[in-house]
Amino acid sequence: MAFHYLICQRIPQKIKMKHIRALLNSVYGIFPGLPVWTRLPALMSWIAVSCGIAASSFFPIPAHNSLLYTTFLITAMVSLLAGVFSRLRAIQFCGFLLFSIFLCTLRHHNQERISRLLLNHSSDYHIITGSITSLPVKSHAGYKFLLKTDSVSFDNEGILTSRHILCISPTVPPMYGTLRVFGKCAPGQKRLNRYDFNELTWLNSNGISAKMSVDSMEISDIPKSIPQSIADLFRNRVFSVLDRFTDQSHRAVLLAAFLNEREHLSAEINTAYRKSGIFHLLSISGLHAGMILAAAYVLLGVFPVNAASRHVLSLLVLWSYQLFIGFIPSLFRATLMATLIIVCLLFQKKSYSLQSLGLAGTVWLILSPESLFMPGYQLSFAATFGIITLQPLFSSLCPRLS
Repeated sequence: MAFHYLICQRIPQKIKMKHIRALLNSVYGIFPGLPVWTRLPALMSWIAVSCGIAASSFFPIPAHNSLLYTTFLITAMVSLLAGVFSRLRAIQFCGFLLFSIFLCTLRHHNQERISRLLLNHSSDYHIITGSITSLPVKSHAGYKFLLKTDSVSFDNEGILTSRHILCISPTVPPMYGTLRVFGKCAPGQKRLNRYDFNELTWLNSNGISAKMSVDSMEISDIPKSIPQSIADLFRNRVFSVLDRFTDQSHRAVLLAAFLNEREHLSAEINTAYRKSGIFHLLSISGLHAGMILAAAYVLLGVFPVNAASRHVLSLLVLWSYQLFIGFIPSLFRATLMATLIIVCLLFQKKSYSLQSLGLAGTVWLILSPESLFMPGYQLSFAATFGIITLQPLFSSLCPRLS
């Protein structure tokens, strides 16, 4: 009986191990680089941060006081340091996982404080002073622009100080400077059901704390810094070149493709590009980063400069374009991946595409965790991940010509 009991206990375990080995072998056969992928720390940190953000969205975060808030902040920093400096993959994964969970907790706590403040003063008339941090964009409701707050009339605790607010004004604001705006400020609307648009998540993913309907404004000061002067010079130069186009549709397409200004596109152009399936060409992405880099290398190739100087100057051109356009997920991913590849060329190191993608995804999610639920981030990073991982598989399935 004892022998029969041992046989009955051993056979299922052997069968299970056999099936597990067969499954692993089949997975390794489809993805032969999987053992190497698990050894890439940036890729594992990206996966850990994504899992932590997704897990924090499924479980409600309880209210906490200042002591618990400070504990969360210290724990988040300790977890981040453990994930960065530890050499054990398990500790790295757990460190970034805990860091992302505590990071989402802190951001949720701050947003709840802002929402409570705005709801308590919803009947008041709000006066906000701040500086413009984005170009005004024309929309159906007026002109949209971002205002970084310096002082808020109803905020005695400074909760909204140095926060970005999306302002919608019926009049044209200046391109830069300090304004005093008058109107009604409100938090973003949460979705009513799982299929509804979550305005609050969209605002937070773009670093915006609230929105404001502006009735009137006063211009306090219009200072002009050196970066703003350079940006204005470059923008005016681009506009002067594009003004030579007699066809306004061609001018609108170029403005959308290189300056991310799609408000000049007509309804007919939007429909034509959508039907043809190439509307993504009008969105700033890795294609534009590649074109900027290629143009920089070609231009620098005319001058007698060494390879190292050519790499560094090309990176400066690419990052200048990134700062000029703004932090768009697709452009930021391409810029950071190109930076890592060029840095590896400078120091004669081997570069892994998944390592570069993982680092770009980790940095972006730390800066904006809510982007994980935005289509722009998902399509940009998921498409690049699929191209890198599935390209060898599809290449092996193609017939080889003798």
